[in-house]
Amino acid sequence: MTRMHVKHVVFYQHEPTFREKFSRQFHYNIGPLLHMLLAPNICIVLLGYIYLTPAHRNNVDGLGGPAGCGGVPAYNQTLYNKTTHNQTIYNHLNDSEHYDVPAGDITGSDATRAPVTSCNVTDDVIIRLKFADLYVESWKLAGYGEWRVWLFIAVFSAWACLLQLVLGGKKYEGPQTRSGHVPVYNNCGFRYYAINTFIMAILIGFEAFEAKPFFDRLPHLAGALNIYGFAISALLYLKGTYYPSGTDYSSSRHRVFDFYWGAELYPRVLWEKVDVKLLVNSRFGIMLWQLIVWLSWKTHVETYSCNWAASVITLMQTVYIAKFFWTEDGYTKGIDMHIDRAGFLTTWTYVCLVPCFYSLTAVDMRYHAPSVHWWLALLLFIAGFLVMVMTFWVDFQRRKMRETAGNCEVCCRPPRLIVMATYPPHGGAATSSLLLASGWWAVGRHVNYFFEILTAVAWALPACFHDHWWVPFLYFAYIGVFLLHRSCRDERRCRMKYGDKWDEYCDIASWRMIPGVF
Repeated sequence: MTRMHVKHVVFYQHEPTFREKFSRQFHYNIGPLLHMLLAPNICIVLLGYIYLTPAHRNNVDGLGGPAGCGGVPAYNQTLYNKTTHNQTIYNHLNDSEHYDVPAGDITGSDATRAPVTSCNVTDDVIIRLKFADLYVESWKLAGYGEWRVWLFIAVFSAWACLLQLVLGGKKYEGPQTRSGHVPVYNNCGFRYYAINTFIMAILIGFEAFEAKPFFDRLPHLAGALNIYGFAISALLYLKGTYYPSGTDYSSSRHRVFDFYWGAELYPRVLWEKVDVKLLVNSRFGIMLWQLIVWLSWKTHVETYSCNWAASVITLMQTVYIAKFFWTEDGYTKGIDMHIDRAGFLTTWTYVCLVPCFYSLTAVDMRYHAPSVHWWLALLLFIAGFLVMVMTFWVDFQRRKMRETAGNCEVCCRPPRLIVMATYPPHGGAATSSLLLASGWWAVGRHVNYFFEILTAVAWALPACFHDHWWVPFLYFAYIGVFLLHRSCRDERRCRMKYGDKWDEYCDIASWRMIPGVF
């Protein structure tokens, strides 16, 4: 097979200015390097913040302290006892006016800390760390992952790969690429989710199964997933460079950018039967996110009791993830699969960021679950569920139109369609596609992103009734910026691809994402 290189060449009518040179270097080298440096640090430090600086209200298991006293989880006791670096943490705790802590030597390897004899639980007690201390301790806590964590990752990856091979399912096609390639998938995503859900439900209902030891190793898991994401990205870069699958591969001649963006669009392994992007993005990353959510809820119930806020967040995220697997065939037609290549940007995000960051609200509930009335929890769940139903409804309108080639009804009337000519595949005739301009898709060009943002708000609201209210809103802030950037990408790509037809659609759907606002 002949290797095809696509070199991005910029022709200047004049000598390129410093700004033009810097812009090119930032796009191909500086920007990707900054992302690859900052993203793992942010993910690890945020998770470390939850584990190392818990703010407890009531019934907290302190370091040997009685029930009802605030303190550091027993999991972090080794951080106080083994290293002199944590003397700073101990001093912050010892100086707190909320504690009566007997003096004691904690620097020795066999030393134990004296129990807490009294405490004031009228206010939240927070162990405040300097950022430098938090950064160092977070990475020390995550480390490289212990052998049990790596064994779990290996087994879970093999399990996901095996089920993708054996579950089968009805075949369906993804979007046609520029080269004329049409990827084929088996529709078995929800079956895969149901099998894993059944296994996890049995474990959660089994009294002998303790979730806390697994929950305590989540920082180790984050450290291991960070390395695992880099490793898979490197392997995919080498595979796309030397052993590509199909014809949808290329190179920018910039090694950093090729590693970051990816060389292949649809890499496949095991005799071309396993789609690597579907395996990594959906079957590994999204499913691991679900497992961590359940694990966090189970740990909270084991340690304290069932909490309404934690239960509502767990239930809402479970419904959202179940909806994702139910409509997985729609995901394979989206930008993550059809446009973005299999590089660090996509691979590391789904291997590490999605399980560790998307689940942050549920993980935070292990320590900071507020007490809310059942009726408030029920109202918040109903509101969140309705938002998710609206998200499904918006996607369903477009999906039904595509499956029936426009021979359907949208909001009880024939849909308004715009026929858009598309690029011709290599060696073939030009194709055309239909754009829905009825229903929700006449309200906004990316109105589905608006409901995704509202879903993030719905997850955060049950968890915001405490002093760490900003932690649950981290996902909302991230997904808002992410979808805003994606909408700009979509606008630019569609305008270049469809030209005047896209302008015609913009005249109908005048709002981009938020009706009446933006």
